[in-house]
Amino acid sequence: MKTELFKVILSAAALIGVGMADASTYTLKSPSGKLVLTVNTGSQLTWSASLGGREIIAPSVASVTLTDGSVWGPGATGGKTAKVDRTIKTVNYKNATVRDQYESLSLKGGKYTAEFRVYDDAVAYRFVSAGRDSVNVKNEMVQYNLTGDAKAWIPWVTENCGGERYSCSFESYYNEAPISQMPSDKLSILPLLADMGGGVKVAVTDVGDLDYPGMYIHSDFSHGNGLRGEFAGYPDLKNSNLNGQGYDNFVNLFRKDYIARIGGRQALSWKVAVIVDNDPALADCAIVQKLCAGTSKGDFSWVKPGKVSWDWWNALNITGADFASGMNTPTYKRYIDFAAANKLEYIIIDDGWKDGNILKYKADCDIPEICRYAASKGVDVIIWLMWKDCMQYMKQAFPLYKSWGVKGLKIDFINANDQYVMSSLRRITQTAADNHLAVDYHGMQLKGLQVTYPNILSCEGVRGLEQCKWQQGKNGTLDGNMPGYDAMIPYIRQIIAPMDYTPGAMRNATKYAYHPVNDKPMSQGTRTHQMGMYIVYDSPLQMLSDTPDQYEKNQQCTDFIAKVPTVFDEAKTLQGEVGKYIVGARRKGSTWYVGALNNWDGRDITLPLSFLGSGRYKAVIVADGVNANRNAEDYKRTEQEVDASSTLRISMKNGGGWAARFEKL
Repeated sequence: MKTELFKVILSAAALIGVGMADASTYTLKSPSGKLVLTVNTGSQLTWSASLGGREIIAPSVASVTLTDGSVWGPGATGGKTAKVDRTIKTVNYKNATVRDQYESLSLKGGKYTAEFRVYDDAVAYRFVSAGRDSVNVKNEMVQYNLTGDAKAWIPWVTENCGGERYSCSFESYYNEAPISQMPSDKLSILPLLADMGGGVKVAVTDVGDLDYPGMYIHSDFSHGNGLRGEFAGYPDLKNSNLNGQGYDNFVNLFRKDYIARIGGRQALSWKVAVIVDNDPALADCAIVQKLCAGTSKGDFSWVKPGKVSWDWWNALNITGADFASGMNTPTYKRYIDFAAANKLEYIIIDDGWKDGNILKYKADCDIPEICRYAASKGVDVIIWLMWKDCMQYMKQAFPLYKSWGVKGLKIDFINANDQYVMSSLRRITQTAADNHLAVDYHGMQLKGLQVTYPNILSCEGVRGLEQCKWQQGKNGTLDGNMPGYDAMIPYIRQIIAPMDYTPGAMRNATKYAYHPVNDKPMSQGTRTHQMGMYIVYDSPLQMLSDTPDQYEKNQQCTDFIAKVPTVFDEAKTLQGEVGKYIVGARRKGSTWYVGALNNWDGRDITLPLSFLGSGRYKAVIVADGVNANRNAEDYKRTEQEVDASSTLRISMKNGGGWAARFEKL
């Protein structure tokens, strides 16, 4: 990652009193001055945050306890403040550049430093080891003492697989409840979003995936209705079973009495509170890009974002062929032909191709021949793997895949985020990069590794379209509210990383017509709801989940989807409300793309086009049809000329959506 316009103003707070009320209190202000971070030192190191003069997070303890009994945090001194204003050039992101502007504080302890930052939309802190020797971190105290009793969107850890508290797929719905009603013994994944009232919302998360465990959160009533972080202990590999598959990776898992072993000068993860006074600001938050250290050394110019024709969701159920469809070479050549005809960059060969281990392919699924055929058509191939197999075979397998012509890996069933797992992802990603293989992680969520390694094109960690293959969708249940969930995740889950939601269903159903079907699955909500996802959801690797013949039967929709880029020059959220709706705009060159998603409530909105540049534009619009409340596949495509002074009226049906492309004339 390169930077431009780097401006730093340093001052010694202890000498000139910048932002200090007394010898142990430091006050930092965001560039706008609205968000204020206060840090107190002494017998405890605490921090608090206020927005517009209103306290949002009361004093909260920050500390690290080592296994030797020493504690980082208390007694930290020597505060230095700095103001930073720089522009980050991003890689494979929704904005080509991100302005990184904040005020910081650095405190020194005996063998550590504590770093704090305040942005216009977030506060963050972390500890950094200042010693030379490795140490064991017994625990890290992370508190978010929210004021009042906020309503929260809580993504509970629900699987609790095999009794293992820290094993999950990171695919949780959001339960809405006051924090006072959160059981203290139950864990939530992150980010968790809290509504503080008055339009103010707080999203809490950790950032930084390089070599430290990911954080969970639970309620903490020691200082009101707050939240406290929790980390998985380091796995005791000698006494644990890591030889299964899927969730069984972590059955009968024993853990040591520390959460991490860190080296000298190693940074722990950032602890973050995104604090905003309007919902669109959540969806536009770029805090992960700002806090991550930058791209790893090496050449990543070979990494290619794009769209993928995917096989698994549609069960390889193609029609009109003169061969039996399934996991075989002729079927994948059919997918390749479709991808080439629609200028899609990739196809995926999902689970079922290997013969015994991942070093051999089944005779019916000749991967080198499939790759050769794909290359002749200008299409690349991604293959599916399990995390445990990568750990066992990657040094042999990844160079082998490169020789076959494979260009990417979809790595699944990770299902944990302790230090061992997070370190393993770094090794896997680096080994993949060494062999010019892109990566898409499933059964996992990322919070920064994708910034350091641009060959990570996407990750799951979201309750995506695959759920519609089996979830019942009964009225009054979470399963029956996929459109509502779809309108939540851009404000919450998307803060931390791209989302491989896998959109694109061409069979679409109303709330009452929906039912799970494995071989011919359908989505909840309208056709344009699915199409809007290609613009609203961030994913440099974006799936087309349905069959080639379904897309060919709906070529008008396919043409629109195929023209939507997966990385952009500029992005902004135009309007929306968490769980209700969102309207997002993206620009690539001079062309703008706007997508909208709606929950199960019908909604009419007015969309000013003031974001457009000068001149006239041709608008290609795909909207819910008049009868979409009865037939969710009903849509209408129109074209018209517009400019920045124009205003459009958008009518989204129940579970509806909207999508448009604005081409400069």
